[in-house]
Amino acid sequence: NDLLTVPQQKHRRCVVEGVPVIRRKGLRKGLNALQAPLYFLDFESFSSWRPTLPDQPPLEQVVSQYSLHESAALDIDDPDSLQHKSFLGTSRGDFRRELLDAMLTDLGDKGSIVVYSPYEKTQLSKMASLFPDRQDELEALIARLV
Repeated sequence: NDLLTVPQQKHRRCVVEGVPVIRRKGLRKGLNALQAPLYFLDFESFSSWRPTLPDQPPLEQVVSQYSLHESAALDIDDPDSLQHKSFLGTSRGDFRRELLDAMLTDLGDKGSIVVYSPYEKTQLSKMASLFPDRQDELEALIARLV
């Protein structure tokens, strides 16, 4: 134990003793910042050494699917209160505009958008560059990410 850093010791205790480490002040601050409705957004993407879409550089990640769970209230304990929406780019053509339009409709213009990592923000920023006519809407979505 003496060789472990303080964060490593906390992690070890959590695993060995089954005691979770909860930073209540930070958690409370984060939860208080949430605004209904809540959206839980996840992207899936692909890359190819041989570009398959216009303006796609080799090996560029292209969002081809999103999964979205929506809760009208901040209380998400009732699984029946969650609605699921999704988009899967299946056309042989360029589906990116269709994906963007569906996503903007599904996410509306209010509420917090919860993401697991910075990946979704990175992809939204790339979409804003790809579709400058929708840049303002995408920047508004980015501002709602938590």
